[in-house]
Amino acid sequence: MIFFPFIAAKLETALSKDEVLTRLNALIGEETTTDQVDLNGLKRFSYTGQVANDTFALRRKINYNNSFLPQLQGQLIESGNAIRVELNLSLLTYVKRIMVLLMTLPYVVVLLLTWFGANADGFQLELLMPLVMPLVIYGVGTIAFKLESRKAVDDLQQLLNATILS
Repeated sequence: MIFFPFIAAKLETALSKDEVLTRLNALIGEETTTDQVDLNGLKRFSYTGQVANDTFALRRKINYNNSFLPQLQGQLIESGNAIRVELNLSLLTYVKRIMVLLMTLPYVVVLLLTWFGANADGFQLELLMPLVMPLVIYGVGTIAFKLESRKAVDDLQQLLNATILS
C-alpha cells in the first residue's frame, strides 16, 4: 500500500552466495543472554528472522523500544562474479493497523463533535484541530521508519562488505 512508508534498496557484494547465507544465519542465530560482538563489529544475534534458499526476512531485536522498525525482506540474485541483494523494507502489519486506527480516530471524533456541536452552538473552527493529529502521526512514523531503515541497510552493508546500488 502506497500510504505506508516503504523502501526498496539494492546492495552488491563480492562475497560468494554461501558466505552471504552463512553471515545472515550467524546474524540471526539463537537467543543468548550476552551480547557477542563478532560480525564486523555488529552484535551477533541482534536480529531475528529466517533465511531460506535465496530469500531472507529479518527484524532487529529491540525489546519493544521502537515499533517503527522495518521488516527486511531480501532476495539474493547472482550477477556475474557478484551477489546482488534486493531489499524491501516495510512496517510490520500490526504497526500499520495501529497507524490506521490512530489516523482515523480523529476524523470520527470531529464528525461526532460537529454533529453534536453544530446543533448546540453552530460550527466552530476549534472542532477541526484534531484533524492535525493524523498528519503528526504519519510524520513521526515515517521519520522513525526512515531512520531505522537506514540503520538496517547500513548494518547489512557492513555485514556483507557490500556497496549500495540504490
